[in-house]
Amino acid sequence: MASSSFNSSLASKMSLNLNRVHGASSASATSKSGAALVPRTTLFDHAILPVPSNMPNVNQLCEFVALNNGARAGMAQETSISLTSWHKYAKESFKMDTGYAQLVFDIFFDSMCEGNASDASTVSPAPFALFLYVLAVYKDESLIGGTPRALRADIAYPQLTASDSLSPRSSQQLSPRTVVSGSKASELEKKQISFIQKNVKELLHIVSGSASSTHVHPSQFDAMGAILMAPYGVPQSNLSSLVPFWKGKQELVSVSDLCSWISESLPVQEQPSPARFHSSASSPTKVHGESSVIETAAAERSGGFMLHNISRSTIIRSSQELVPNAPSQEQAWQTSQQKWMKIQNCYDSFIYITAPLHHVVITGCVNCTILIAAANLVTMDNCERSKFIFGCRRLHVANSIDTTLHILTNRQPILLGENHDLIVAPFNALLADCLAMWRFLQIDRSKNRWAEALWISRNASGIVLTGGAIPGFSQMPPQNFFLRHRAVQPAPAFLHRRLAGQPLPSAS
Repeated sequence: MASSSFNSSLASKMSLNLNRVHGASSASATSKSGAALVPRTTLFDHAILPVPSNMPNVNQLCEFVALNNGARAGMAQETSISLTSWHKYAKESFKMDTGYAQLVFDIFFDSMCEGNASDASTVSPAPFALFLYVLAVYKDESLIGGTPRALRADIAYPQLTASDSLSPRSSQQLSPRTVVSGSKASELEKKQISFIQKNVKELLHIVSGSASSTHVHPSQFDAMGAILMAPYGVPQSNLSSLVPFWKGKQELVSVSDLCSWISESLPVQEQPSPARFHSSASSPTKVHGESSVIETAAAERSGGFMLHNISRSTIIRSSQELVPNAPSQEQAWQTSQQKWMKIQNCYDSFIYITAPLHHVVITGCVNCTILIAAANLVTMDNCERSKFIFGCRRLHVANSIDTTLHILTNRQPILLGENHDLIVAPFNALLADCLAMWRFLQIDRSKNRWAEALWISRNASGIVLTGGAIPGFSQMPPQNFFLRHRAVQPAPAFLHRRLAGQPLPSAS
């Protein structure tokens, strides 16, 4: 794939002018937050891995960008780097293991580019270098560090498995991993903003291709679109069009001026007032008042949907429900496939998402059944005793236990941290328009790698990539596999097609 594919893909994601969640206007979102920039969540949500000790530093990344772009101060960045060239450069200059180099290239491509990667795929060097820096510096220890087996709810807290009349899980008790993931999710945007503000000078040096650079060209600054974007709904052709220094100009701007502008343009972190919250004994995970508003607003700023603290409920979301103002199914899909969703801290619930999405994050869910019909990327962490059905290009699973996964994925499922008693099987839902959504997102159902999990861990000698027989990960016996036929009620008109004759995706 040519480098123009990356640039056009990134530009399309950064130039949306679409309605916000719940039909609120984009102007309202901008005025409420007062922010001209927000973090782009994709790499932060899906690209966190254990890293080797010899990850490239800022000087090495600047050299990588300069050599592969031919970048110099004031010059545009138009070239790209192929997978073969990256393998050679990573081995010779970064001393990076070939398997790990392949993995980070594939993850970046799947996160930021359209289509399926191949040996001929290319990426733009500057955004890729930003990703390597994020990978090395921005660490989510809850994902890569693992959860000790002693924190398994059924071992350390046996009272959590007590039954009540409605659920095998008592609603009076909270799993320790659910509490931890909930607090982590509420701080996610704050952590991303803090990372950008702390490292903004280094990030600008990387895109400029020089650790000593004092000025940046607008075409170089556009590479920052890998981790920054305008608030969702604000029109933009590229990231530099938001910068007042470049209004109608194409001249160099000092790094110090850009650092100040970026820091001032990011959202001011609101602090909820504890006195305005309350919790009830019958619903201990319910988030009330200002806290819920802040979390939802943070998601909407970057084009996200939130489903959180759902208990003992059935939730169905189609594209026409997520994008109610779209005049047609096709336009609803065009909108929803640019957006992301977070599902967090839900329990004893059935959640069905039947719209194509860019990426989905599921965290802290217990005793749930969750269907994601079609998404480019899915990350699941800290979940217990649940069933998941995923149709996606790439899947990451971290620190989850006693869970069944029915998967259609074109990449090896990535396992992070400590996972126990995971059972995996092919995608098993028979749902109207699944095949059309997979084609729309370029998910190839004939290349399902559901059984080829890759466990990424760290030991004293470095990063270990483990395939084949993985502890705590097993395939479902064929006699236990069954088809799940889910009718959608109320069903939009386009979901009334006859289901008979639609085959299951290939299991190999």
